[in-house]
Parts: sequence; structure tokens; C-alpha cells
Amino acid sequence: MGFRIPGWCDHVVVKVNGEEINLEGIVKKGYVYLTRIWNKGNTIELSFEMKVKCIRANPKVRENIGKLALQRGPIIYCIEEVCVKFFSIVFKYRVFKTLFFVHFSATALRLLSWISGNNFPN
Repeated sequence: MGFRIPGWCDHVVVKVNGEEINLEGIVKKGYVYLTRIWNKGNTIELSFEMKVKCIRANPKVRENIGKLALQRGPIIYCIEEVCVKFFSIVFKYRVFKTLFFVHFSATALRLLSWISGNNFPN
């Protein structure tokens, strides 16, 4: 059985029946391959680390030169145009020394998440 490790994921934990699997030698070309005799009721748990990363815009796109976004897993968080001037200054000097925090708010209808950091306002 094979599972793809997303390109945005730097660390994955795989458990079979609650026991963590050593991934050495079973990861090939971005896939984890599990080979074993499977029984009814076996479980597989995949945990993908989703660190907050700073992504720079492609400098070949003139309108986006110097702009940044934050990425957490497959989600890209962009900055509203109103805040771009303030945040571009903050990002330029502080983003690589910032400790990011991910916040969650759950209701019956949706799950919201947002990012804050210790070097700029929420």
C-alpha cells in the first residue's frame, strides 16, 4: 500500500495499529510504501507536519516583487492589500526571526484557523 507525502510536508509520522513505523527504506520517490499482511480491523494513521513557512513571490512577476505570503500545509495565507505596506516592512526585517502561532476556532458549521506571530500584531 502506498501513500504520497505532499511536497509541503517536511516530516510525516506513520502508525499502523497505533505503532509508529520507521520510514527508513520504505520511502521512495515521495511515497511511503507499507508491505505487510493486512488483517480486518488494521488501522493506518498518517500525521503530516504543517509548519508555517514564509513564501516569497516570484521576482519575475513585476507586480509581486518583494511580496510575501505565509504557507501552512497546503494553505496559502495572503495579506490584504490595505496592510501590504505595513507588513512588507515587518516581513522584510523580522519574518525569519518570527515565531508563528496557529489559532483555531470551531463552530458547528465551520473550522477557522489564522496565524499570528511574536514580531507583528495579530
